[in-house]
Amino acid sequence: MRNKKHTLLIFGLVTCLLLTLVGCAEKEITKSKTNIILEQIEYLNGKGYNISKSKGIIDSYVLEKELLSKQLYSNIWGLQDIEIQTYFGKPIDVYSYIVNNHKLDTLGDMDGTLVWLIVCENKIVGGYSLPNNSETLYGGVYSIDGLTLEEVTGMDFPTWQKEWQKKYN
Repeated sequence: MRNKKHTLLIFGLVTCLLLTLVGCAEKEITKSKTNIILEQIEYLNGKGYNISKSKGIIDSYVLEKELLSKQLYSNIWGLQDIEIQTYFGKPIDVYSYIVNNHKLDTLGDMDGTLVWLIVCENKIVGGYSLPNNSETLYGGVYSIDGLTLEEVTGMDFPTWQKEWQKKYN
């Protein structure tokens, strides 16, 4: 009978310990997500942008070289001033915001500018933007600061495209 009580006591203590650890892990995950959002707000405010709406994570993927041969991803990643290869094989999250006080505010017919932040391993590694418009806009996205691909790279599109294809196709 005494061994049975001992076993039940030990089982109860282990269960309490495990539940405590799980609770702490959940709090750490929540704290980490909160820190990511706060860093994003600070980042955008540091650029002089006022956030009017957050849409949260709108895309998640693993960056692979093959992905960069697709027009959407080549347009987005071609605007980034980073070593893209550093992020191959890593998970990417894209967060969406509508901001005001952006260079592109006057180009859309709706309030503000759409801005997306590219996040890898809880660190902002880049971003891009578009005028906030009620109708679909055709063409590529702009840099986080509203610059065209030509302004960012210093190359016309055909020259940039040839260089990009040599590097990533």
